[in-house]
Amino acid sequence: RRLVLQDCSSCHGERLTGAIGPPLTAQALAGKTTSAIATIILEGRHATPMPAWSRSLSEPEATWIAETLQQGAIDLR
Repeated sequence: RRLVLQDCSSCHGERLTGAIGPPLTAQALAGKTTSAIATIILEGRHATPMPAWSRSLSEPEATWIAETLQQGAIDLR
């Protein structure tokens, strides 16, 4: 939760509704698989500011973040 609020929000916006990076709201992630989102978290996106988090996060952690974002379950307060 802290990683998402501190690190992800720096590019995806304070409320994860988008900024430098695209929105990470449940609505914006609808139709994307958990696996695809976790892969982006771990591997980053070439030619974008999205870094690879594989040195800091395990696959289960990235999957938890992806699932939690898809459910809209990150408390942004």
